Amino acid sequence: PDLAEEELPTEEPLEEDAGDADLRKERLALEQRELEKAKQSQPVQTGLPRPALPQTMLFPSSFLTDAGGQGSSTGQAFSAPSVLLQQAESLLNEEMAALVTHDAFAFPIQGARPPKKPADLEDFHPVDLSAAKDLLATEVAKFDAAAGSELFTGGALQAALDEGLGHLAYLPQAKRYVEWRMIGKGDRL
Repeated sequence: PDLAEEELPTEEPLEEDAGDADLRKERLALEQRELEKAKQSQPVQTGLPRPALPQTMLFPSSFLTDAGGQGSSTGQAFSAPSVLLQQAESLLNEEMAALVTHDAFAFPIQGARPPKKPADLEDFHPVDLSAAKDLLATEVAKFDAAAGSELFTGGALQAALDEGLGHLAYLPQAKRYVEWRMIGKGDRL
């Protein structure tokens, strides 16, 4: 008898077990949450403190301008590279403000009122985000090597941070940190 030529009765697909369906849905939901978590900003992912009122954040310019805003502090006109750096700084500040506003809307801080509307951010694919992260790491490594990496060691950064924090004090009435010299004599301990 030739068994290979016999037609086996076709089995009808069995209905998925409810327990298996629940496990599959749970696994898909978990994968979706992990994908969304990967798209969160690093301060949200790591639980870093964030501004309670992002709309009040100010980003002062790194470039000094005269009263008219047309030149440097010496009255000379800005050079083309300086103008480009100002434009780049402005774009960077706008992006930071958008990210902080988006985080405050999507992941509100407990006890703080979120903004009324979220900032419009472009949704990037995880592969694009990974490529950008790698490019940034490469550029930082190049800068670190060119600038002298010994200046940017953890110890030097910690010393600078400690020095800067020495000038700040928490003012309970204002519910924030302020520079020590800005605190009135009545508020000092």
